[in-house]
Amino acid sequence: MPVLTILPMNYDTIILGASSDHPYNQGGVFRSTDAGESWEFIGFDARYIYCMLRGSGETIYAGTNSGVYKSENLGDDWEHILPMSENVASLNKLTPDVLFAGFWGGIMRSLDNGNT
Repeated sequence: MPVLTILPMNYDTIILGASSDHPYNQGGVFRSTDAGESWEFIGFDARYIYCMLRGSGETIYAGTNSGVYKSENLGDDWEHILPMSENVASLNKLTPDVLFAGFWGGIMRSLDNGNT
């Protein structure tokens, strides 16, 4: 099932996470810096990106079929902060430091912004 998640970062910058069931068109993360006129692939080759979350500043999170990824520079670099074999279907921040990741089997919580 195709999934799109759109994160407006500011007036011109948009981050888009896309999933695809098509064998030749895998999902990924894309960025536009001109209000959607053009797009560049900035993400990892995750087949399924189920959700994305905007953090503070230039931080973004992606919930995928292999866990949670985090970028602190609008997607230029990604860190796999929660590797798992579950599909992360929901991300939420309770406070600036508390991150929740909901997956098909339960909920994970990080008290330090996804670092542990």
